[in-house]
Amino acid sequence: MFLSLKSPISVHWEVTGWCNQYCRQCYNYWRKGKPFTEHRSDLLSRSRRVVDAIIRAEVFDVVITGGEPLGVIEIIAPEIARLRDAGISLSLNSNLTLLSPQRVQLLKELGINQILTSIMSACSETHDYLANLDGALVKAVEGIRLALSSGLSVSANMVLMKPNLEDIGITAELVENLGIRHFFVTRVSSPAREEQRHELCISRQEFISALTQELSVLQRFSKTGSLVVYPDCYVEGNTQLRQMFGGKTCSAGRTSMTIGFDGQTRPCPQLPQVYGDVDQLQSSWHSMSMYRDTTLLPSACNQCPAATSCLGGCKYEGYVATGELTGIDPQCDPASYVPPISQSSNTAIPDLKCSYAFQNFKWRSEDFGAVLLVGKNSWLPVDHVLYQFFVQQGSREFAPSQLADVLQVSLSEISLTIRILLDMKILEERR
Repeated sequence: MFLSLKSPISVHWEVTGWCNQYCRQCYNYWRKGKPFTEHRSDLLSRSRRVVDAIIRAEVFDVVITGGEPLGVIEIIAPEIARLRDAGISLSLNSNLTLLSPQRVQLLKELGINQILTSIMSACSETHDYLANLDGALVKAVEGIRLALSSGLSVSANMVLMKPNLEDIGITAELVENLGIRHFFVTRVSSPAREEQRHELCISRQEFISALTQELSVLQRFSKTGSLVVYPDCYVEGNTQLRQMFGGKTCSAGRTSMTIGFDGQTRPCPQLPQVYGDVDQLQSSWHSMSMYRDTTLLPSACNQCPAATSCLGGCKYEGYVATGELTGIDPQCDPASYVPPISQSSNTAIPDLKCSYAFQNFKWRSEDFGAVLLVGKNSWLPVDHVLYQFFVQQGSREFAPSQLADVLQVSLSEISLTIRILLDMKILEERR
């Protein structure tokens, strides 16, 4: 059985199609031709519609992206402020080359404190070549330093491809020296411009070999991994590399969606398939139901034990390779799948003599009960019974026996439930 939410938890909002860079590896399918232009009046009108729809849908988290969002941030600031006032978490994807002290102040006022940027190489010649912009690395580093010195949190992503395949080590060193603690290395997705694919795309073995050589460097960061999902069979065996870069489930159409610069809704930033206009956001979301079950599962993955979580890898890569959404990700090799070693909980066995209380977190009702959100990518579905107990209890302390009575289970059985809630920081122990 697959859980279906009434609306996405997270939305990627492409606030503009314009960008001051023309990156060779860009996956924006609409950037194949001439540089993008748009009128201010269109941007304002569309932004109002987008924000109205996001608030109506009770979305928890919005990633502001593009194009390059800093190019229009002043224009759409009033609409972003509405998201902030609605209690929606905000973050920014930006190349940071256009950051200024004035824009830093604006971001802070808008409640945008987290930024994801891209460093393609510590070698300026390579970075600038891939960005198609002279001086791009120097400007990006200046933007990163300005953001960090102003108290903003910055994470960096390195898109790995043929021109920078040997640059993980020097790029990680640059990122670390800048003071960034979250560094991701993501294999290049098939670029929107087909002529770039042969020049840029790397094989599965090239990617894994490059990561393996620099594993000790990557482990110095407090958070690392990839920003895209790989098939469960992509990294073989039970290794540290697999723990860092495997085991993720694609959120496209399941918990997240993209609202394009044109106001159209898509499952993710890469897929070109449109499922409706933003004015019918929740209807569009329901039209993406095939991403939440096995409808699009490649036939080659039918017998794989990981089929219901992996779903055949990246739908975009499968679509590029075969022209079908049911196409298998070329990086998929179901025959090589090895079940991962289960990770034990870090939380001790709960003391059933203690009292417990719910912590502060966001939540919304669902047909099945509710969703409790405790972090950007951490949420838990609960049934009506547990949801009602949470609503009635509020922040007051309760004994495990009270929860056991509500759920109609034994005191020994409630221990696992409490442990899960403690693991996810939904509960805290009171002594």
